[in-house]
Amino acid sequence: MLEAAGRRIAAVVHSKAQSLERVRAVDFLLILLLSLGLSLAFNTQNPRGIPLVEPPGAEVESISRDRALALVADEDALLVDARPREFFERETAPGAVNVPAQLFDLVYMMQMASEDPERPIVVFGRSVSRRYDLMVARRFLGRDHERVYIVTDVRPRDLHGGTQ
Repeated sequence: MLEAAGRRIAAVVHSKAQSLERVRAVDFLLILLLSLGLSLAFNTQNPRGIPLVEPPGAEVESISRDRALALVADEDALLVDARPREFFERETAPGAVNVPAQLFDLVYMMQMASEDPERPIVVFGRSVSRRYDLMVARRFLGRDHERVYIVTDVRPRDLHGGTQ
């Protein structure tokens, strides 16, 4: 009788061990949902969290690379790299001015307060997680600059020209 109970216990333990080795789709789904929930909760509570929905604001016209180059060449447009300084130092367009979104007010007061509001401004510089170009372009519009444009889907080194 003790041998039969021992065999039965061994069989139960063995079957439970085998079931632990099998991975089910429900397990993956549960882990995925738990990870998503925790990441959204962290992002919501983090003061520097990434906004999941673009906040409403002024519409900024998007232009092509060729139109941006024409504005720079023909109308002496100001070429603005809106990315943080680290990205600007690594790679940028020749003649571009770095105006990071976080330091916009300071840089604007020091370097651009005397800029002509009629002069076109071509802003570039977005990353996978942040649209720096849109943030900076909207701030230029808030400073009464009327001709502010965003160049999208172009690498910084593909833009040439601009003056400070």
